[in-house]
Amino acid sequence: MGKRKNWVQSHVSNWIYRFYLESSREEDLHRNTLEALEQVPLITIRRFVVWTYRFMDTYA
Repeated sequence: MGKRKNWVQSHVSNWIYRFYLESSREEDLHRNTLEALEQVPLITIRRFVVWTYRFMDTYA
């Protein structure tokens, strides 16, 4: 289950980024990356943080 949450957190922004038009300009790439990261649902980020803390607490 934890691995699934990690996958979701890692790939949601990549999935969103694919909907942006391709560009070779660095400022467009930077803006698109930030916009994609901002669209990741907050609950997804929170679940990932909780999972990470549990993992660190278990193996620390």
